[in-house]
Amino acid sequence: MDTKESIQQIVSLFEKLKEQDPRCGSILCSTCGGYGTAVREKLTLKDLKNIDDVLSQTSPVELKMFGVWVEILEKIHPYGVRAVHAREAKSIDLTDIRGVDNFLFGRRYDYESSSFEKDYLDTLKKAIPLAIETLDASLIETLLIVLSEQASEYPGLVSAAIKLSEDDEEMQRVLYNCLRESIPAVHGYVGNGCSPFGPINPWY
Repeated sequence: MDTKESIQQIVSLFEKLKEQDPRCGSILCSTCGGYGTAVREKLTLKDLKNIDDVLSQTSPVELKMFGVWVEILEKIHPYGVRAVHAREAKSIDLTDIRGVDNFLFGRRYDYESSSFEKDYLDTLKKAIPLAIETLDASLIETLLIVLSEQASEYPGLVSAAIKLSEDDEEMQRVLYNCLRESIPAVHGYVGNGCSPFGPINPWY
């Protein structure tokens, strides 16, 4: 059986266990735990061993096949998921701007003290001149969010972001949320009142 088939089997198992105890319908819930908690509680040792085996062979692209269940896998087997991300970090193609952007944004919460921290930081460092050169708005936003106040140490990046913000309200919000304390030029922008890192979805 190949990895894709194995992933489909695990997803089918998760869906079956969810049907047995859907709870409130949320994957995670502070009141009832959500169906994600129900699934985790019903997994057998054999199931957990199978998940471990499959994750050890799963590529970063294949990991996306788990869909919403990646969030639960990160709780069930955080080391296995991190190993997938470590393999991704080793294989980042710097000519693929969207791939770099998605990697930096997607792993911004969990790279610290991980097995791929060095690779993440190397990619982050190399992405800064790439963003300035290409003026890719999404990558620049991601870098501002990841670097936060440290972005002020890269004037070329900030200048590029300010230039793009002339016609980009989302860039204005990111600049305001991340750098209003250190960059006078963005004091006049308006934030959206939220953290630039988005909502926190804790495990209950």
